[in-house]
Amino acid sequence: MSTIDLDVVFNDISSRFFVNLPEEDLKDFDRLFFQLQEASWFYSDFYSQRYNLPKLSSKAFCCRFFQFSPFLRPYVDRFEELHARFWYYVGQVPVCGCILLSPSLEKCLMVKGFNCSSWTFPKGKINKNETDVECAIREVFEEVDFDARDKIDPKNVIQARQKDKIVRLFIIPNVDEETEFRTRTRFEISDISWHSVSRLPTYPFAFETGKDKFYAVRQFSSKLRRWIKAYSKNQEILDDPCPNQLPKRLKFIQPKQNSEKKSQKKTKKILTRNNKSKTSTYLQKNLDFLDFRFDRAEILKCLSFG
Repeated sequence: MSTIDLDVVFNDISSRFFVNLPEEDLKDFDRLFFQLQEASWFYSDFYSQRYNLPKLSSKAFCCRFFQFSPFLRPYVDRFEELHARFWYYVGQVPVCGCILLSPSLEKCLMVKGFNCSSWTFPKGKINKNETDVECAIREVFEEVDFDARDKIDPKNVIQARQKDKIVRLFIIPNVDEETEFRTRTRFEISDISWHSVSRLPTYPFAFETGKDKFYAVRQFSSKLRRWIKAYSKNQEILDDPCPNQLPKRLKFIQPKQNSEKKSQKKTKKILTRNNKSKTSTYLQKNLDFLDFRFDRAEILKCLSFG
């Protein structure tokens, strides 16, 4: 395995990630740390293993780069403060992604990250000047190689708060289970698989048994099931618009059956409750009056010929 000096690597990284950075970003430590995070991933993917260099966590890489870089070196004493402030900011950045559902709506596509025990939906943090939909499309393409540009509907979205950030997931139904998925990331996604929606835990109950864990999506389980139920009903109406399946406001009013029998039952109940009262005596003598009904057909006939 070949070796290379760490300063040479940092020079290359500096030219790739910082030389052409806009001046406004160079003055913003939050934007600088985002670039450092990208640079640390690049270092792990293309340098540490290939050239027998030390494996550095994101924080360790940032600290070493502060010591190396001429324009960051004056802030070495403030590194811990700036790094903590950055991660507080990261915790508030909105996250967007997609929930891909099978044609039966019984399965959803999920991903598992490296060094992570829970399955989750493909998603990620929104970039600067990026809309929610654009972020979701980009993240799904990067994580599972699925092009959602022509399939995503901004109205089909559920959201939940995870700690201090809002997570928005756009639901895309009718995705073929035979679709080949692969990640375009390195050392970020370890597995991609379909899972049954019925297995997802309901928030806040996240107790799970077995090797597969889903606690990372527990805030979305109930909302996803409600969305699937509503979507299924709408599809049934579109596929077979018969009277029995129309929405309530469009249902046909069916004529009442056996109205005479119902009226007789009501009369008997009244008589039973009030058999000792004067009202009871009156009703017994006037049952014919209680069963009286207007003959609408005859009335209309007289009116039309009168």
